[in-house]
Amino acid sequence: MRHTNTFEFSVIIPVFNGENCISDTLNSIINQSFKDIEVICINDGSTDRTAYIIENYCEKDNRIKLISKANEGQGYARKVALKHARGKYILFCDHDDIFCNQEAFSKIYDRMETTGAELLFFDFLIFYNHNIIQTDNDYFPDKHIFTHIDIGPVLLNRYFAPWFKAYRKDFLEKYTDWYMPKKMLLDDPPFHVQTILRAKNITHLKENLYNHRPSESSVTGRKKTIQHIEDCCIFILKIKEILEQENLFELYEKEFIFFTVNHCMLYLEAGNHRQAFYEKFQKLLLFLKDSIQNTITSYPFEANPPYPYLNKEQITFYKIMIRLSPDNIEIYKDKKQLKPFKKEIKALNKYNSELLNNIGKNQREIAQKEGIITDTQNVLTEKECILTDLKSKLTEKECILTDLQSKLNEKENNISYLQNELQDSNKNNIDLSNSYNSVIKSASFKIGRAITGTIAFPYEIMRKTISKNSKS
Repeated sequence: MRHTNTFEFSVIIPVFNGENCISDTLNSIINQSFKDIEVICINDGSTDRTAYIIENYCEKDNRIKLISKANEGQGYARKVALKHARGKYILFCDHDDIFCNQEAFSKIYDRMETTGAELLFFDFLIFYNHNIIQTDNDYFPDKHIFTHIDIGPVLLNRYFAPWFKAYRKDFLEKYTDWYMPKKMLLDDPPFHVQTILRAKNITHLKENLYNHRPSESSVTGRKKTIQHIEDCCIFILKIKEILEQENLFELYEKEFIFFTVNHCMLYLEAGNHRQAFYEKFQKLLLFLKDSIQNTITSYPFEANPPYPYLNKEQITFYKIMIRLSPDNIEIYKDKKQLKPFKKEIKALNKYNSELLNNIGKNQREIAQKEGIITDTQNVLTEKECILTDLKSKLTEKECILTDLQSKLNEKENNISYLQNELQDSNKNNIDLSNSYNSVIKSASFKIGRAITGTIAFPYEIMRKTISKNSKS
């Protein structure tokens, strides 16, 4: 039986200008099958409609609370929320992320209750630029309960965020020096190290319960700036201080050096202010020179040493950084200054040569593929030319056929005309024949009479002559 006004879970969400995604985040939490929760939203000086959206959720669900404050960074926002949290267990969530499994809280609760763990890790997916990244969490031991000793090699060289962990609140309340400072863009690593080193019982839930969705406006999505490099130097030194306070620096010295040099390289490559980055990191590496030198000399100089030892590229980077003047950032072009690093440069050149060979091989394969594509295109072009020629010949034949058809039509018209003429001629011939027959008949009659008259006429004359003579 829990005390009045307490919950099993307090879910803490720092929010800064999250109007486009805070609804998805809240829905993924309030729709969990496990209902005994409170949700504390810390509006960290948002200038958009974030507060208005959260207020609407508060009116509909009394488990949601909104606390608005000036912008002081998400680390300090979490610290403020912890003072108001009444849950047995604490979960942190970024305002643009979601819990992707509706049974997430139930699974976390069951594991923490059965193991008595002070700290629980669970798996997650990263969604970035329309790609899904499956995180590698195979470094956790295959047992329910463990400590930092079991995950020592990766203490400082994996993900640091608090949102893929669950914490017992009474464990967090044992200490008052959790690293959650104001106005820092990068404050997760020290808190991550503190909690792992101090937790007596740690467990891991091997299930994807959370989707991390960094945007360009989020801390993880922003381009590196001067403040990033300053924060990086601060949290590196803070981690060294934490390890020393816990009397564990000697145990984790190699991991710490790997972490430091690797971060210096990553931020120097990603930064837009190379000169400022170079100067800051040079001072940091010079400060840590003794520890780095001890780490370098503690194992054979190999190109790919066992994790988490430094490789040749990282060692060369470190040596160049601590020995050369930061006045000239184009140090790699100065042969005189690079002379002390002849062996290292030779190794790097060999590595670069191998890379170039691989690039050349890839380019040749690409050229071969392009040649095949070109040949195919040429064949296709040739076929298109043949097709065009056939179409032209077909058009020519069609023109000839059309001309012949036209002439045939003309001949048929002439035949029709001649047939009409023939019919008219036959009709005229019939008329002429009839007329001829009539004429023949008439002529025959008249001829007959004429013949008769001709015979009678002399006789009559003779008779009249005889008669006249008689009278005489």
